[in-house]
Amino acid sequence: MKALADTCLRGHPKAQFWSVEVRRPYCRECKRLDLIARRRAQGVKPRLSTEAIFLDHLAYVGDCIVWTGYLNPAGYGIISINNRPRRAHRYAYERLHGPIAPGLHLDHLCRNRCCVNPGHLEPVTIKVNVNRGISKQVTRERALNSNACRNGHPLTVETRLGGKNRRCRMCRREHLRRWRAKKAQALGKGNSPCSSRYSSACVR
Repeated sequence: MKALADTCLRGHPKAQFWSVEVRRPYCRECKRLDLIARRRAQGVKPRLSTEAIFLDHLAYVGDCIVWTGYLNPAGYGIISINNRPRRAHRYAYERLHGPIAPGLHLDHLCRNRCCVNPGHLEPVTIKVNVNRGISKQVTRERALNSNACRNGHPLTVETRLGGKNRRCRMCRREHLRRWRAKKAQALGKGNSPCSSRYSSACVR
């Protein structure tokens, strides 16, 4: 009895592509190639895989790998997988490191939301992710909890002016020094302070 060949007529291994669940067994790879050839003859572009689409929408900007496809209003990249939208940076991280543990969010260490570089992503809890953020509310709370102003001057009872903004006396002193120097320079050029548009006559 003649032994059955291990490959189809085109050389594809039967152990990988042969389909025996139907009445007439066939090679799935041959059928796929024939379908692509018919679509090309009809002018229809072959459908790309998700990985090919993902790699086709990447751009290298510095150390970041930026997603050049669709971005949602929040600035995150969106990719369609099985006709369902998913965030591109999560897909990139799962391709390299596997599924993300439940309850964890991916934090962009580079602070670039459209970056899909797995090296710039770290799975953290939502609390850690929010505390690392740069929103106005988080920045304000971080400043209120710090012991220094935005210029690095220490904030103590003696060095702050008080109030909700915790204004720094040293910053205020520097601001007044620059303002007085600018005023003296203007007076040296012959600009009279009486030329203000808010006054109708010279006070002198």
